[in-house]
Amino acid sequence: MKISRWIDTEFDNVECPHLKVDGTPESTTIFPGEEYQHVSWIHPLIASVFDAARERWDSPILVTSGIRCQAYQEVLRKKGLRTAEVSPHVYGVALDIQSQRAVDRGIDPTLLVHDSKRIAELIHKVDPGIRIFCARYAFKFVHMDAAYLIPDPLPDGRPKPESWKAGVRDFP
Repeated sequence: MKISRWIDTEFDNVECPHLKVDGTPESTTIFPGEEYQHVSWIHPLIASVFDAARERWDSPILVTSGIRCQAYQEVLRKKGLRTAEVSPHVYGVALDIQSQRAVDRGIDPTLLVHDSKRIAELIHKVDPGIRIFCARYAFKFVHMDAAYLIPDPLPDGRPKPESWKAGVRDFP
């Protein structure tokens, strides 16, 4: 299913793997008038910023993670992966991405770092409000999100994390 010009669930890992297994997508309304199922919904702003960065990159960018249910988020945390207790991925406003050419070369570490920095810079140029993290992940991938769009309190009643402000990034 095409999510945007450059995001396609056939090739990208946009859908929550946990929900693919148990097959019971949750329906949620986060943004007024936009009910979605947790399987493959990505906020239009994230999709359009990704597409614009991809156009400028002029080479495939792999989406390694898109929407996640909270249960899958907990699975990742229990595996010891560096993931937030409250994640923008759960709300459809985040993508983790990698340079396809670095992956095609067997995860070439030098190329991966170089490409992650360049892709992060492109995303920032397209929309300086998008939060971008790659240094904290040793530049193995780029996390991009628009967590600042999520209303406070969160749909489950918890307060929105204070760090979910526009324009936060961890690269020079």
